[in-house]
Amino acid sequence: MTDDNITRRTVLGGLGALGVGAAMSGTGALAYLHDSESTSSSVTAGTLDLEITWDEYYNGERVDGEPDGDHPGPVFDLPDVKPGDHGEATICLSIDGNPGYVFMGGELTENSEGDRPEPERKVDDTPDVGELADDIWARVWYDGVEGEDDGGNNEYDDGEVQIAAGTLSEVLDELSNGIRLADQTSSNAFHDDCTQLGDQRNEVPKVGETMGDGKVEFTGLYKEGGSVVGFDWESDVPICKIEVDGGNETETTTYDCETSGTAYAPLQPQNQNRTRYPVTHVRVYECAEDDGDGDGDGGDGWEPDTTQCLGFQWHLPADVGNEIQGDEVAFDLKFYAEQTRHNDDPDNPYGGDDGDESDSTTSSTTTTTSDGD
Repeated sequence: MTDDNITRRTVLGGLGALGVGAAMSGTGALAYLHDSESTSSSVTAGTLDLEITWDEYYNGERVDGEPDGDHPGPVFDLPDVKPGDHGEATICLSIDGNPGYVFMGGELTENSEGDRPEPERKVDDTPDVGELADDIWARVWYDGVEGEDDGGNNEYDDGEVQIAAGTLSEVLDELSNGIRLADQTSSNAFHDDCTQLGDQRNEVPKVGETMGDGKVEFTGLYKEGGSVVGFDWESDVPICKIEVDGGNETETTTYDCETSGTAYAPLQPQNQNRTRYPVTHVRVYECAEDDGDGDGDGGDGWEPDTTQCLGFQWHLPADVGNEIQGDEVAFDLKFYAEQTRHNDDPDNPYGGDDGDESDSTTSSTTTTTSDGD
């Protein structure tokens, strides 16, 4: 039997309950399949870190080095150099982070008379001018890529491109304005298409004389024991190679299409004073006009995570006299890296303004001759 006494309030309350139930049921019916994702953003400045490692050799023996790249110098710290001494440093550079242009500079910071012992005073009447930087012979060259054949092997090998050579003061003067280093990992970093210029010279070079169809002039000589063992040259055309014969050997000096430079005769083997043979023949080679390799400005920069090496070689000839006793020489080798991105025309830091994102390092060197035997 139905209850006819259901009040309107009760009905409305029941409908209210049904309404709530319907609403809840309706909510469940509208739960479509769905998914959601979110992203977050951040911006971090890139890095460019130039690292330098090196090994130093003195009279053929390894004496020092920096394997970690944290402490770049001094590369040379020699308190007792004698005539006949020689040394070499293999300096290897790498970039961490972003690609970069790499520059090298040099500066002679001291060339003094030092203590001027009595033997020097007898032969040297220039008490305010040191001679050591002008008596040391030096050479800087591209020594290849670490891990490749002959890369960073402490020797100047045929085909490796010379950067500068001559007396130490001349080399540092050439580096003082800075150079942009080529990327040695690139197959077209340097010019390599050479053509012999004129005939072989079969006479000892003399200052002022020419060869190579009159286009190459000898402008300076290097002598040991009175014999010519090397020479400076200037040319009207770009030169890529010079071969110098001495004894039964040939030394080849390679250039990146230069119009001036220095070339030496071969070293005499098993010679503790590192004496060179006298020059007997010279051949010069010019860059081919259609050689598209190299551009003289260091290319497009270095990629990170590659290690590229330079060689720095010095020699104090055995026949240098007492005028150098007690003299002191100090110089800096400087390296600078700058980002390549958005930077098609980087400034030379040693001849202009610094760039934006960059890193640099400097290695200082001191060389002192002894006051006696």
